[in-house]
Amino acid sequence: MSHVTAFLDDMGRLLGNIDQAAVDRLVALLASVRQENGRVFVLGLGGSAGNASHAAADLRRLAGVDAYCPTDNVNEFSAAINDDGWEDCLAVMLRTAHLGPGDLVIVFSVGGGDLGRGVSVPLVRACQYGAARGSRVVSVVGRREGAVVPLSDVVIHVTSGNPATLTMHAEAAQAVLWHLLVCDPRLRQRPGHWEKLLETSRVPRP
Repeated sequence: MSHVTAFLDDMGRLLGNIDQAAVDRLVALLASVRQENGRVFVLGLGGSAGNASHAAADLRRLAGVDAYCPTDNVNEFSAAINDDGWEDCLAVMLRTAHLGPGDLVIVFSVGGGDLGRGVSVPLVRACQYGAARGSRVVSVVGRREGAVVPLSDVVIHVTSGNPATLTMHAEAAQAVLWHLLVCDPRLRQRPGHWEKLLETSRVPRP
C-alpha cells in the first residue's frame, strides 16, 4: 500500500470514528453561548494555534459567535510568557479577559497536554482556570490520555490510531471540525463568499 493510500485511508477512518453526539453537544454549547452573549476562546499551540486562529475567525464571520484566539495577539502573548511564565501565559490572558461562567473555552491539541512531561502545559493551565471560573471547556484532542480531557465538558477525540501520523491527522481533523461547525444550519448565519456567489449564479434571471 502506498503512503498516499494509507494516509487517506487513515484519515477516512478517523473522520468516520468521530463521536457525532459530542459534536452535536458542541454545536448546542456554541448556540447557547451566542444566544447568551457569551464569548468563545479558541486555544492551541504550534500548528493548532494556526487552526485556532482560523476557527475563531470563521466562528465570528460565518456564525456570528463572539470568538477570540488569544495567541493572535503576539504582543500580549509574548508579554505574558515573559512576565508570567510559559506555563501560565494562556491562563493569564483568560484572566485579563475576565473569563466567566457564560464563556466557552475550546482547546485544539494533538496530545491534550502532559504535565508530567511538560507538554502543552499552558493549555492544561488554561483549562484548569476555565473550569475554576465556571466556564465550559471543550477539547478536540488526538489522545484520550491528555491532561485536558478530565477538565472538559465535551471531548472530541480525533485520531486514526496510527501513531506515526498522530499530529498530521489530528490537526487536519481540527480543520474539518470547525468548518463543519460554521456551516451547520444551527449555527450558520451567512454563507462563505464562494457559496454566496454560486448560490447567486443559480438564481434565474427575470
